[in-house]
Amino acid sequence: MDDQRGSRTAPFYAVPSLQLISVEHPAVVRNVDKAIKTLQGDSGIKTILDPSKDDTLANLVLRPEDAMARSVQSTRIQSNNVLLKVTVPKRTGRKRKRGSNQPFADVPDSEASEPPPRRTAKDLLRSMSDNPSKYQIEPVGRVERTHVFRGIPDFVYSTTASSFTNRFREQILPFDFDKMKQFDIDMAKGAAQNADLIPPPSFSHGDVPFHYIYRQNPTVKQAIGRSGKLETVNTQTANKILTHLVPYDTPKVPSEPRADMLPISALDAGMLRTIATLNALYEKQPAWTRRGLRNNLKTDEDRLNLRHAIPYVGYIFRSGPWRDAIIKLGLDPRTSPEYRHYQTFMFRLLAREAEVARDGGGGRRHNVPRPSDQRVIEDDNASGPSTGH
Repeated sequence: MDDQRGSRTAPFYAVPSLQLISVEHPAVVRNVDKAIKTLQGDSGIKTILDPSKDDTLANLVLRPEDAMARSVQSTRIQSNNVLLKVTVPKRTGRKRKRGSNQPFADVPDSEASEPPPRRTAKDLLRSMSDNPSKYQIEPVGRVERTHVFRGIPDFVYSTTASSFTNRFREQILPFDFDKMKQFDIDMAKGAAQNADLIPPPSFSHGDVPFHYIYRQNPTVKQAIGRSGKLETVNTQTANKILTHLVPYDTPKVPSEPRADMLPISALDAGMLRTIATLNALYEKQPAWTRRGLRNNLKTDEDRLNLRHAIPYVGYIFRSGPWRDAIIKLGLDPRTSPEYRHYQTFMFRLLAREAEVARDGGGGRRHNVPRPSDQRVIEDDNASGPSTGH
């Protein structure tokens, strides 16, 4: 019984006192040497490994070959992890043709002399699953600090066409005294054409990404459209009223509803009743205002359907004497003087107090004196004759 309990107990490992630092590189590392170079090489690694400077941040240079590239600073995070060394069986290197039952053959000497490629994490996991009892685990140490890169890199400005930057890169940055003596700056006065403007040391003052909180609009749903395909529909979008809106000088007035509207046969019974009521009203007179039609409707259902039923019975002039009047389809009021009675008028009522009027009192002709001002004028006139010239 004790043996069974012992076989089911996980093994114990002693963690060495070695303190380690972890760096989460944002790139896909295929070449370790290049990855170290992006962290400013050995000097940069030595700086972040210094135990006396716990608050030191790692600097990541995405273009280490460009000395003018701005680095990205890391974020230091306290961690309590353990680094494990996992040893899996080494590959034999023998191969055979895929899909055949031929025996495995050794790799030729020319291929064996080449350095083996770096194994990926997927290959290591596959090797562990294929050898569940042959791999070994060894604790290396504790990871107490982790450097992660969550900041946004600065904008990149190409300086390949800048003569000043190219000379500065070739003559100053190598720190060669003989080359430095060749560097010269044009001190001529006056503005020159095509001036060489070098970029600033940095473009962006912040590297914290904006938290957009991406999420789907709750009012947007997916539904099957008329074509039978899945479409995205905004449930809060107002239905378009497809009314004919024509200018006052249109050569021909519309005589039928718009072609992109639903046919009358596809409308519901309530909408058909409203359209029939409107047709009866247009038999009495050829033009109506929207308020006039609404006042002649008897039921709330008809008043609710009015704005959707108007495009089936009439059209509207955008401007002119019959502006905003709803005129019967096919009828042109410009053809006969008898339709002059249906011209529309618009009234604007000014407030009694000029300073509270909607348009601020309008011009001088709208600034009518108040009753109190009129009394003051009358008193002045009654005091004596005018002496003005």
